[in-house]
Amino acid sequence: AGILCAMVAGLPLQSATVNPTWWRTMFWIASVPAIALGALLRAVPESPAWLRSRGKFQEADDVDVRLFGAPSGESANATGAKTAASWADTLRNRNNRRAILTGPTLFLIQQFAGINAIIYFSTSIFEGAGVQSGVLASVLVCVVNILGSVIATGLLDKMGRKPLLAYSFLGMTACCLGLAASAAFPASALAPSLSLVAVVGYVFIFGMGAGPVPGLLSSEIFAPAVRGKGMSLCFLSHWLFNFFIGQGFLPAVESFGASAVYAFFAAFSFIGYV
Repeated sequence: AGILCAMVAGLPLQSATVNPTWWRTMFWIASVPAIALGALLRAVPESPAWLRSRGKFQEADDVDVRLFGAPSGESANATGAKTAASWADTLRNRNNRRAILTGPTLFLIQQFAGINAIIYFSTSIFEGAGVQSGVLASVLVCVVNILGSVIATGLLDKMGRKPLLAYSFLGMTACCLGLAASAAFPASALAPSLSLVAVVGYVFIFGMGAGPVPGLLSSEIFAPAVRGKGMSLCFLSHWLFNFFIGQGFLPAVESFGASAVYAFFAAFSFIGYV
């Protein structure tokens, strides 16, 4: 929903009478939710699990009552083993290795499957394929992303995390191949339609699986004592490779061609499926 609002804020740039300084207004608009988050976060209680890891059991029970109506029933003895592990224990303990490898790798594959390149540069993708209103097409992409995410909320517990993630990567592979084909033959009468269907299909399928599942699955595979540090590594991976894709997408297109870049995304999507 936030990405959709950002896209809508960019619609005036599509106008023939656009104010050339509108991009500054867009940044002012973006400051509003940031300020709201900073203000409203003061009303959000601390995590009961974190409080118990620090031995603050009464405060944790108070938060449980506030959030859920009653304490969770976890005693000091039951939660003593959940004290947060050190970084050394997190990285060296053999019991953590598979989770430490799996979580960040899920986010690596998610990013190198191309989602943020397609979101960030969807306007350029559509305009390059001959779609007249690239910004409006990008708004459509965001609406589809929301729709896919809403559907995923009903499927995650019914289908399971792994099947939804696997089939999502497989569908993204097909859509990236469609984008590669449309980029390879831009003069074709089918190229605009194919690029539109491929991007919309890709984002919809991503929203149903590869979008929500890595974050949810990562939070479930770490032991309580290492969950905080494990999730930190996961989201470090997410934003690090997000940065690489965001900075490298256009130079890669200029050097190797859009078709080759989309084929690269298709390959990583298929690796994710495998």
